[in-house]
Amino acid sequence: MKLTINVLAVILVLLCLQDYAESIRANHRNRRLKSKSRKDLKGKKKTSPKKKSKIDTTDTRPLVAKIEVSNAPDLDVITTVNFNPDGSALIHITGTTNLMCVAPDSDNGIEANCELTIKESCDPSAPNLFSRDIDGDPWIGDVNYFITDPTTTETKSTFRLDYGLTSSATRGSAMVVSIGSSSYCGILGHFPSSFRTLTAKVGKYPEYAGSKDFDPAGTIGITYGIDGTFTYSFNLRGLEENCEGCGIHVHAGVSCETHEQVKGHGWNQGFVRDLWTGAGGAVYETDGRGYASGSFKLYNGFDIFSNMNHAVVLHAQDGARLGCGQLKLDM
Repeated sequence: MKLTINVLAVILVLLCLQDYAESIRANHRNRRLKSKSRKDLKGKKKTSPKKKSKIDTTDTRPLVAKIEVSNAPDLDVITTVNFNPDGSALIHITGTTNLMCVAPDSDNGIEANCELTIKESCDPSAPNLFSRDIDGDPWIGDVNYFITDPTTTETKSTFRLDYGLTSSATRGSAMVVSIGSSSYCGILGHFPSSFRTLTAKVGKYPEYAGSKDFDPAGTIGITYGIDGTFTYSFNLRGLEENCEGCGIHVHAGVSCETHEQVKGHGWNQGFVRDLWTGAGGAVYETDGRGYASGSFKLYNGFDIFSNMNHAVVLHAQDGARLGCGQLKLDM
């Protein structure tokens, strides 16, 4: 009986030992599988879902181009591109053009004849600039036209257009003015640090009829303040000696080629009086060698772009016009 009990006890111990050994082997297998799984995960590269491409709404630095639209007379226009948060652009053109540009009038069968387009370069065959993600060329339509004043040929036209590109993708491209088969081009760049000064180089007045032979030279500058008034400064030589209270003005004409093109005083008659007078302070004085340097404050009712291209005139003591220059935007 005792022997039987002992045999049973031994069998039970062996069975327990077998179960314990199997449990240890199972634990080892599980550890190896977990270790392999961790290694496999480490070896795999993490991937993120592909983001949908969109315009960088922070890339909105404005751009500007100066374009010479005529060389007889010598006229510049200023074009700007300002970018909206939605990716569209506000495109503006301003200045005297010597062009007759009309608005479309479908009722009378009239089409716009002057266009403003951004192209990849100034090459006549260059394609229009736009994102290829856009369906169709947004520059082909009836949006990008501009008009001019029929009397002065000045323009202050603006339109909004979405061509799908940011400021950095547009910079260095060409802004093109087109009328019929003629086109004029300028390269778009960042705004200059100072965008408020006009400068004129002074020379002899056309068809000078004074009693003395002078050879005027030097520069005239007009610098605008925040309220639209400006400082008219001058640094001149070759003028009449000891001239007191001599006139120095901006004129309505946009050329110094002929007396007729210079015209009379330039001021906005609908808003201000003519201050190009002694009472308005528009005078200069010279020393015994014909030198003049100084400045005065004035306002003629026109902003910087409306005064751009206009003639500045120097008068002698007897009122004769002896010097002339053309105001250009200092960029």
